[in-house]
Amino acid sequence: MSWSNWVQALSNSGSWEKFRSKRRNTNILMISGCIFLFLISTYLYTPNAFHFDLIIVNEIRLGKPTQLVGGVPGFYVFQDLWYRNGTFYAFHENVTDVPLPEKDKIMSGPHTIMTRPLSTQEELMDSQIGQIRYFNGQTIFLNDGADQYNWSYLNWFYHLAAEALLGGIVSLGLSNDFLEEGVPRLMIPWEGNWKDGYGINDGMVKGIFGKDLVERNQWEMWSISGEWIGFEKMVIVDRYASHRHNPIANEWNKMSLPIFEELPSPPPPFFAPYRQNLLQNLHLSVSTARGRVGKALNDVPKIVYLDRQETSRKLSDEDNDGILGVLRDLEKDGKAHVGVPHLSEMGFKNQVKAIKDADIIIGIHGNGLTDQMWMPEGGMVIELFIPDAFLRDYQVLSQALGHRHIAIWNDRILPPSEWKDIDGQMNPTLMHDGTLIPLNTPFIQTLLEDLIVEMNQHL
Repeated sequence: MSWSNWVQALSNSGSWEKFRSKRRNTNILMISGCIFLFLISTYLYTPNAFHFDLIIVNEIRLGKPTQLVGGVPGFYVFQDLWYRNGTFYAFHENVTDVPLPEKDKIMSGPHTIMTRPLSTQEELMDSQIGQIRYFNGQTIFLNDGADQYNWSYLNWFYHLAAEALLGGIVSLGLSNDFLEEGVPRLMIPWEGNWKDGYGINDGMVKGIFGKDLVERNQWEMWSISGEWIGFEKMVIVDRYASHRHNPIANEWNKMSLPIFEELPSPPPPFFAPYRQNLLQNLHLSVSTARGRVGKALNDVPKIVYLDRQETSRKLSDEDNDGILGVLRDLEKDGKAHVGVPHLSEMGFKNQVKAIKDADIIIGIHGNGLTDQMWMPEGGMVIELFIPDAFLRDYQVLSQALGHRHIAIWNDRILPPSEWKDIDGQMNPTLMHDGTLIPLNTPFIQTLLEDLIVEMNQHL
């Protein structure tokens, strides 16, 4: 029987509608099943779907007033602050005396901060639809991207690592006198494009925080569903709040400088647990700590020269050959181990591996000097500038990490007594217009030999 005859027969017998109905139901079931499997797989593979350190709040957790426990504008630390659908809530016994700064000093963006009597907390939460989540421990909340009219810098390695992350870590540490509390979780709730094109940011965040990461897609799900989210302790990191209300941040164009200035000198090794987390997660051996600031990690110091001759900001070929010759001689004489990595050509793991046991890092002012974060505290960072130009980007980072920073103008050291008198950045355009950076070979040779002697001294 032909297909057309078979269909006509079904139609005449009244079975055609039954066949169509059955087929339609089968299709519906198949489509529904596919949708169900897609949703389940999406949930299962949503980053950290089953790894949040949260509890459903019960009456025991409620009733705690919101407190400001430390920080400066752009880096304020709070205890028991709550969030729901675009609004942060501070609960307090007396709403007229809530110890909170004005919102403009805390964060940018359209989100609001409301105060409510502590006595109404439970009733208010019961009246809303949605779960109640409470994050135990510490949280770093990066607010970049909240204000769509201001540029988010999180997809730049230096701005994410050396400013936002490290500033948040320091804020939490200062609020707790650097008592051991473990590595906090990280939240990047607004900026979906925080990963750079080289994989550096992604490798760093996953290496340090593992699965304790909340990104925009998860945060939006909680907001849309109207869930209450509570934080035992959190720092809200906001670039523009820091620049608005900290004159020194605006002067040097360094958002984290105000909170780094709060650190004692020398600072405690607060970043060591984060570095160890990173090394372990990258399956790299953990470097030992120094016996003192400026001491070599091993009997023979390791010098790392960050070669960036492939870029427009570089030494002359003659001066580059000069420093490479000095380093070869030091290694030949057994005075130093030497590494000359081209970081721009390396993956993140190999970058960390090249730096993690360094004692002295030498580099032209540039993003590669951010990798000093992977060198154990108390090392030395030699930064090469064009004479009459100076910026504090990597000096600020060295200061926070307890490294000794040495700024070089060709054949001399630029001491802090000179650059501290500068009213903000000094001739930054000179570092960006392709001008070659000079470096006197005899000077750098003498400097390195003196530093090696100093690092090997037993005090």
